[in-house]
Amino acid sequence: MARYKAVICGCGPRGLIHAQGFLANADRFDLAALCDLDPTRLQKAAAQTGSHGVKTIAYEKPVAVSLEEARQIRDACRAAGVRTIVSHQQKYGPHWQKLKALVDAGEIGELRTIHATSKAWLLQLGTHLVDYCMWYNGARPARWVLGQVHGKNKFTDSHPSPDYALGRMEFDNGVGCILECGTLAPETPETDKFWLKDAVNLYGAQGWGRVVTGGGWSAMTRSSGGAVLSGEGVFDPRHEQPLYIKELADWLDGKIERHCCDGELAYHGFEICMGILLSALERRRVDLPIDPMPSESIYDQLGRVLPVVPYEGEK
Repeated sequence: MARYKAVICGCGPRGLIHAQGFLANADRFDLAALCDLDPTRLQKAAAQTGSHGVKTIAYEKPVAVSLEEARQIRDACRAAGVRTIVSHQQKYGPHWQKLKALVDAGEIGELRTIHATSKAWLLQLGTHLVDYCMWYNGARPARWVLGQVHGKNKFTDSHPSPDYALGRMEFDNGVGCILECGTLAPETPETDKFWLKDAVNLYGAQGWGRVVTGGGWSAMTRSSGGAVLSGEGVFDPRHEQPLYIKELADWLDGKIERHCCDGELAYHGFEICMGILLSALERRRVDLPIDPMPSESIYDQLGRVLPVVPYEGEK
């Protein structure tokens, strides 16, 4: 006979009765997890039922649509001792990995500047790019961000964003980074597929490197003698997603110290994106971390000051 997994949401008296019912049928049901808004009640129920609990939550980007919502998620997971990972999985692609190996080997020298671009809007693929910029730079946090935005047609999208966002940030090791997302971002000639027009350009003291989601990698390194090296590569989730999950298993097993899609890093990347919007609204440099964020929706505030402009988006 088949066995099934059950999750109990709510650990009050009735929830415990349901839990005991599942436990009494352990040959058919595995009580995999408990959930309750009250941490004390949850811990008591877990002790009574021997439930496994939740060790990790893996979720899609962006982590939220507002910084306050993202912060609540982060704080709740911290309080419960639950690890999180976010699906910024393009970095597992062979072309992304090749450029990372060159950077880590010092082949472009000390990293100085990063320029990341996407034709898609900020909360669609901007959080990916910020995450990858931090990854290439040793997962270093940003100190501050300065932003400008244009257009509000995408404010009603499921990933609300300006039509174009430009951000300038500085990481705590002095590396500068420029992020451009949306209609006015530079073209990516390596591919004609809209959702693969994402690029990260790395400039070091002794060379440079470039990777494109849908168009491979290229680099001029200290060992190339002035020649431009290049290789193929295109995003294929059938390849990247299993590696993302495999690393989760290694993380849970204690084989690695940190998952490269760690939710804490993803939260900081989302904070950078929100800092771009806040900077554009208030016309100032925004220091990180942001505390507090304006109570009113950043999109409502920007919507009152941004003009309506013709939109030229994805083809």
